[in-house]
Amino acid sequence: GAASTAPAEGEAALLPWPSGSAEEAAPPAVASAAESASAGTPTGRSEDWTIGDLTVEVEACFVELDALAPVEAERFRREFTDEHLVSPVTAALAIATACLHSQANDADRQELGHFLPRVLRGAIALGTWADAREALRALRTLERPQWSEATFVQELLQPVSMLRLVERLDTQDEDGVAGFIAFAHEVGDPGVDLLIIALCESQQRVVRQTLAEAIAQRCRDNPSRLAPWLDDDRWYVVRNMAHILGWIGGPAIVPLLQVALRSTDARVHAEVVAALATLDLKHARPVLVRALDRADTRAFCQILGQLSAARDPATARFLFAFLQQERFGQRPAEERRAIYAALASVGGEEIVPELENELLKGNWFDRTQEIHRQNVARCLARIATPGARAALERGTRSARAPVRQAAQIALSTIREAA
Repeated sequence: GAASTAPAEGEAALLPWPSGSAEEAAPPAVASAAESASAGTPTGRSEDWTIGDLTVEVEACFVELDALAPVEAERFRREFTDEHLVSPVTAALAIATACLHSQANDADRQELGHFLPRVLRGAIALGTWADAREALRALRTLERPQWSEATFVQELLQPVSMLRLVERLDTQDEDGVAGFIAFAHEVGDPGVDLLIIALCESQQRVVRQTLAEAIAQRCRDNPSRLAPWLDDDRWYVVRNMAHILGWIGGPAIVPLLQVALRSTDARVHAEVVAALATLDLKHARPVLVRALDRADTRAFCQILGQLSAARDPATARFLFAFLQQERFGQRPAEERRAIYAALASVGGEEIVPELENELLKGNWFDRTQEIHRQNVARCLARIATPGARAALERGTRSARAPVRQAAQIALSTIREAA
């Protein structure tokens, strides 16, 4: 059997055949490393490269990696930090938006409809107004019947929700406030109430100023949108609305300012008067006259100053009625001077007969009446119409010395002015 399996001459055995001979069992000798190197053929492998290969390139790679390591490590840390600076709300919104634009089916859109309201509320809680605006837009595209925008707005305008919102808003910079205004614009018409409530609750003057300007811009074409807030019990709310109406201007604000005058607070009245200063006097005059009823001395003089801008017979007769009041002499001196000055500015020929009678009447021995007479004569001198001159000329011929003296002084001022 052994003879039949022996290889033919010149052929090598596939496997060493076991033999009892020690000489045949000895393994072939391995060439030395020097011999292998001189022969140029490797005899095995180390862990990383073939034995006998040059290691220069490998060492160069290690040197290069060692040089780049600090820069790449810093880049990794920076990217890691930037990635974690993105809020979970922003990341969730980005993922949801990507899903919506990746051929989402009805089931996907339904799931997103359950998820996006949470994202919207989270964005509002964090004060990330751009995310809130995008979440609201995404929800509108879903048209999910389970989510009601009207209900969301009602929840948002609740006192507790607005208190937290304004606390967040007051800590933000100019860009943050601008983002909130853009979000309120996205909400639509209820966004006006959102801005007004934020204006009323904010504790930061800069924030209030910016919000008031935004409200004026939103309501410029429809100032009556502010009407519900003019009956508010809080005086500062009504004052803010009057201030905004002054910015809006135009005849349409006149009836709204009349509503604001119902307030009993003097600060509201002062703001209404300031707002009326932006209007043409023919539109503002009725409200200014009404505002005199409960005005303090400062506001009273301010209103009369505004009424003095143009002559008006009706206003002249209204002011002349103050002179005939029994308590006129008890008014503060500032108010009396303001009445005389306003009457001289708005009066004309129509009021001259009444002023002439006022010049001539009175107690002969009443010193207070003499001061009043001199002021009436000055009013006639400032009116300076032909009828007023004639009345003063007649006064110079009076049998009463105080009347003659008052008329002569008044006439001299007319001649000096001429």
